[in-house]
Order: sequence, then C-alpha cells, then structure tokens
Amino acid sequence: MFRYHTKHLPFYLVAGLLLTTATATADITTGLEVQYAFDNATTEADLGFNSVTSVNDSISGTGTLTQVAGPGGSVGNAANFGTGSDTRHIDVAGKSSPDAGSFTFAAWIKAPNPNLDRGSVVHGRTGSGDIALLELAAGPPLRANTLVRAYTPSQITLDRTDSTDFSDDMWHHMAGTWDGGSKVLRLYVDGVISKTSGNGSTGPLNISDFSVGVRTDGVSHAMEGSLADVRMYNRALSDSDVGELFNVVPEPSGFILAALALCGLACRRRRRSIN
Repeated sequence: MFRYHTKHLPFYLVAGLLLTTATATADITTGLEVQYAFDNATTEADLGFNSVTSVNDSISGTGTLTQVAGPGGSVGNAANFGTGSDTRHIDVAGKSSPDAGSFTFAAWIKAPNPNLDRGSVVHGRTGSGDIALLELAAGPPLRANTLVRAYTPSQITLDRTDSTDFSDDMWHHMAGTWDGGSKVLRLYVDGVISKTSGNGSTGPLNISDFSVGVRTDGVSHAMEGSLADVRMYNRALSDSDVGELFNVVPEPSGFILAALALCGLACRRRRRSIN
C-alpha cells in the first residue's frame, strides 16, 4: 500500500507535477507503423494483428504461437514463440523500407533458455544484403543486440551489444534506434540508453522484408521465449520516448501524486478550521 505523511505533502505535490510534465514530453505515437500487442486473440491468426493497419499479418514456420501473460500494466498480453526447433514467426506487412531515413525497433522479451543460439526479435533484409535487426545475441549469457549493415557505397556494419543477461526468465525491454541523418545507432535496455555507435560513411538501407521472431529466411535464429508490445517506427525515438515504452508498470503517476498532495492539504486545512 502506498503511504505518505502530511508533512511531506509539498514534496509529493512538486514530484507529481514534475512527473506529469516529464510524461507529457514523450511521444510514442508519431511514426508508429507496426505494433503487435497480442491482445484479444481467439485464434493463432489473431496474434499477427497489427493494431496500426488493423490487418492480421501472416504467420508461418513450424510450431504454434500462443497467447501468454505479458509484463503487466498496459502490456497485459504476449505471444510465446515456442522452444527448440520451432521457427514460428510473423511476416511483417506494414513496415516501409528505412531507405535514407530512420527507424526504431522495440519489444518486451522473456527468454528462459540461456543457451539460445541468437534469437531474432525484428529482422529486416533485402536481396542486396542490407540488414537491420534487433535480437538476442548468442548465449550464455543472452544479451541485447542491435545492428545495421549497408552494402552501398561499401559494406559498413554498426552493431551494439549490451552486457545485461536476458536469460533470467524475467521480462526485459529492448529497443534499437537508427538515425539515418546522423548515422547513429543506439541500443536501449530496460528504458535506459546502453550503447551508441556511429559512422558517417554508412549508406542508405534498402530493406523490404521484415519478420518478427526469426530471420527473414524463415529458419535461422528463431526466437525462443515470449515477446510483447513489438513496435516498429519510421523514426528514431528519443531517450524519453523509449523510457515511456518501458514504463508500463509505473510507480504512482504524477497525477496521482499531485492529487494525493492536494487532498492532503485540504484535509489539513479542514482540521485547522475545526480546531
């Protein structure tokens, strides 16, 4: 139970207002092209529902996707992608090519197997070999990794790997952002920026095929475990934007703290008037 003392009311009032202001600066809507929330699924096909396009994207590969409980808060459901040799995945239909632009891939992940030989969260590729991905790097330990590879004008690869162990069978959030203007790649783990990499000579990315849960070849680096709130944007989210995606089970919100403080002040004044 959340408790507070009346002598701390000014603190709660100020903290609440600050938290409310900070939350208002985040934008997790602009540029959103793909979102798999895995909600309201009565069949496996419903787990491919893209809430942005309102279309069920196709699901293929061996095994079966199943709906499971998500990390909580506003992300109540998730999809389990199976174990072992399962290659079940979603073929993304609503994501445009980054070309010379930018993108963000983000998802909640729960991976129970520390010996997973890489697990693709989002993978994009084209025939020329250009790649953009967000994945779990091979374990143990499993670690978050994001990568871009452009073959024009020459092969340039940028990748960032975090040291956080994802194989604790707990929910973690990861996001990879690519700024096509500044050519900067960023990796975020649990709402906080972890790694940054940049190279001004990296060419545009010509990517047309995207998949969730396996590489676009449909067989390699299949995800083992569960994914929730998978998102793909056509822009690089800011630090505060990514932080907002992570805060699905926040502490009492700014509005609640401010309301508690105002109610407490009213009670104090009433007591004084009675006395």
